Amino acid sequence: MRLRLLLGLLCCLAGVAHAAPATTAATPHKAYLSLIIDDLGQNLLQDRRVLALPGPVTAAIMPDTPHATEFAREAHRAGKIVILHMPMAPATGPFA
Repeated sequence: MRLRLLLGLLCCLAGVAHAAPATTAATPHKAYLSLIIDDLGQNLLQDRRVLALPGPVTAAIMPDTPHATEFAREAHRAGKIVILHMPMAPATGPFA
């Protein structure tokens, strides 16, 4: 019984050892940065500054804001990633 348990444990550990990637000091690590600007759609003039940011930027637009649709279209045309910033509290209004 103990032998089976020991063999089972060794097999599990061997699988873990094979699953872990080998890292060496010569292998450089890549760093990634995600930039998400949220709470957009309230003020069109301020929100448009996000469109001028270089590189990949994600625009998280709040639903039920005065400029959500217009700004989402502008951001998409500018090549930015557009996502929905869903609030945790239920919204009220025509777009809830």
